[in-house]
Amino acid sequence: IAKELADAARVHVVLLLRTEKFLAPNEARNLGYSYATSDHIAFVDNDDAVNQSVSRCHAHIAFDPATSSYRIHRDGSSHGTGILRAGASIDVARGSRGVRTLSGDELLLGEARIRVRIAEP
Repeated sequence: IAKELADAARVHVVLLLRTEKFLAPNEARNLGYSYATSDHIAFVDNDDAVNQSVSRCHAHIAFDPATSSYRIHRDGSSHGTGILRAGASIDVARGSRGVRTLSGDELLLGEARIRVRIAEP
């Protein structure tokens, strides 16, 4: 996995942090946060595999001013895009006008899941 991470870091221009000693999960996350310069940060634990099911052109989220809501749109995904809402799965079809995203939804991007939290204005 070390080689996969190093290769991914070079291709995607990310900072790969390595230490000489084993760190507990909270220590590793705190070290990562100390280097973070944006809200976009990912952690891979030593028993995880790098997720290959999400691509750079998988999907996008856009704000719809007409409805004052966010919508997820499936772009070039070949591993599926959907929403898990209240236990029900909603497919996001390619070429559709997208699906409204609500706070508490889980976005299903291939094998990855992202929980959505939309702050009130």
